[in-house]
Amino acid sequence: MSDVLVGRVYSVVYNQDDYYIMNFEPLGHRSTKVKGNLYGLLQAREGVPIKLVGKWVQNKKYGQEFVFQTWEPWAENVDDVKNFLHLCIDGFADFRWVDALVKHCGLETFDRLTNGAGEIQESIEGVSSDT
Repeated sequence: MSDVLVGRVYSVVYNQDDYYIMNFEPLGHRSTKVKGNLYGLLQAREGVPIKLVGKWVQNKKYGQEFVFQTWEPWAENVDDVKNFLHLCIDGFADFRWVDALVKHCGLETFDRLTNGAGEIQESIEGVSSDT
């Protein structure tokens, strides 16, 4: 069975390609070291909100660490959604378009992108991701 940590990246200790070692601040817990691959993200940096799924392991040298196998987007508020998309996901560099998207979908943006992306783009009038 997997454990889940939800919170924010405090700092990136090491990064090579998609592999990260980070200090992470999970909600309701003290800061902890996490490591694993963040496939599909452009980058992870301080303040990025994210949900990590993995397991706790005991490292002989560094103590208890959380090794994650997968991640999911997570946000406490609409600003988190905007920042996550803009900073971490390819194709969301146009902040004006991201702002319109999140104004339209709110905290449901991640779910709507997963389950109905075509409908979203058609419903956001006057803003093009090509501009």
